[in-house]
Amino acid sequence: MDIGENPLIYQSIIQWANGGAIARLFLFGIGWIGVWLPLALPLAKWLKWDFRSFPNETQKIPLILSLYGLAPLVLWGMTRIEPATFAQYGFKIEGQLWRSLGLGFGIALGGLAIVFALETAWGWIAWKRDRISSLISLLLPIFAVAIAIGGIEELIFRGFMFSELKLDYSITIAAIISSTIFALLHLVWEQKQTLPQLPGLFLMGLVLVVAYQVDHQSIGLAWGLHGGWIWGLTCLSNSGTIAYTEKASPWMIGWYQQPLAGLMGILCLLATAALIMNL
Repeated sequence: MDIGENPLIYQSIIQWANGGAIARLFLFGIGWIGVWLPLALPLAKWLKWDFRSFPNETQKIPLILSLYGLAPLVLWGMTRIEPATFAQYGFKIEGQLWRSLGLGFGIALGGLAIVFALETAWGWIAWKRDRISSLISLLLPIFAVAIAIGGIEELIFRGFMFSELKLDYSITIAAIISSTIFALLHLVWEQKQTLPQLPGLFLMGLVLVVAYQVDHQSIGLAWGLHGGWIWGLTCLSNSGTIAYTEKASPWMIGWYQQPLAGLMGILCLLATAALIMNL
């Protein structure tokens, strides 16, 4: 049934959309989950995921990709309810988008390289040369996933959410709300290792808001940063190329070896923010 053919349903949706930024975010979230569940449930059964526990890495990737793959479609539906375009949310298909994407990607990898170089020099990290071939084999597939996830998350959290919140709140409040949602939603897939990362994830959200603003409300720079961080960290983690030594303190390298849960990761984010604010 076409929603447009049912005036009651259509008017209810319009009323929600006119209820302010928070209402529109809620409407988007409900729509996103509602569209995803009919696909997710049989997919979860096929992956043999026990709903009483969090999915493992093998199960998580197909579930995340299916969820994120539907996000642009749901966002497009939002633009039909409240007239808007993806360009207004920062996805402007032009040369500057790709230049900013490349710049952000390079800055992200450069920051990670400095962090891991320092940790190596201080004896916190040992490199496993026998895992280099595994690392090389992962570079391309993880690059594709990182670019896809980074782009969709930036379109949703900075392009859509932050832009909508700015209509009702100051830039500071909009940044805090969108970054809080960004951080908390990471708990959906795993909690034990994610909880110590929440402050880092919140700060990461703020840094990406700064990138969005610096890039004149385009997601290009934030997309590049986000994708670069995902690519670099996931490649190193999944390939087993590095191992932390006994000299490494979790306060520095991150609890559960998650950089965003440690001081080095926080300093990397702050340095990134300082750099992009002076571009």
